[in-house]
Amino acid sequence: MLVLPDAGGARETFRQMGDRLASMGYVALIPDIYYRAGEWAPFDVATVFTDKQERARLSSLASVLTNDRIIADSGAYADFLLARPEVTGSTIGTTGYCLGGRMSLIAAGGLGRKIAGGGVVPRRQAGCRRRPIEPSPLGGPYHRHGLRGRRQGRRLVHHCRAAGKRAH
Repeated sequence: MLVLPDAGGARETFRQMGDRLASMGYVALIPDIYYRAGEWAPFDVATVFTDKQERARLSSLASVLTNDRIIADSGAYADFLLARPEVTGSTIGTTGYCLGGRMSLIAAGGLGRKIAGGGVVPRRQAGCRRRPIEPSPLGGPYHRHGLRGRRQGRRLVHHCRAAGKRAH
């Protein structure tokens, strides 16, 4: 199971989620989505969105997470998991919340049958005021207007269609 963290990055909360999945018999990987930045200081999620400097630092780290990079990284994570002796089958599941939910859906749309994905993209955080998040044929909530604008939403729809899935 690929568990993609929110914008706060991999931290104790996500390690606990991984431990919980492991206790249910799953192999869980929580990657450092900001590995390209080298060593980076963890965020205080209670203040990261109210402190201008921290919000700018977060935006800087997250800005390099393009759809192409998310798909490439997720493919490498999937290959790593599928090569593990503890893992059986030819696909993995992925999930995430907020930024991680968006990344999970992009990975599922871009990698087709290798990953089955779902995620939660909060309506208010996503900036969408049109209608609530809809159920997705990818296995989780999906609202294309909540994915950093229409362009990325259209790209996700394109990836979904390329993988033979119907997108909202």
